[in-house]
Amino acid sequence: MLRASLDADTDGHEAYVAAAADNYIDAPTAAAIEAAWGELPEQCSIADDQAAFSTEKAEHELGWSPDHSWRTAATADVSGPQL
Repeated sequence: MLRASLDADTDGHEAYVAAAADNYIDAPTAAAIEAAWGELPEQCSIADDQAAFSTEKAEHELGWSPDHSWRTAATADVSGPQL
């Protein structure tokens, strides 16, 4: 996301969420939210293990999307960051 942000043709600054597209728990996200807070917000449309944080803005404005999943990150062979 850092590279996509630096390469973007924009003025000023914007805030983006960088997160995996899935949750890291062994339960559906909506069920976990309900268990913690008792109910889902009315506008909530989280399906299955979809992350509670959206990267949609970064996908739309920067063309960025997560390369990794929480489920595969622990065992993935990923090279370090490059600038």
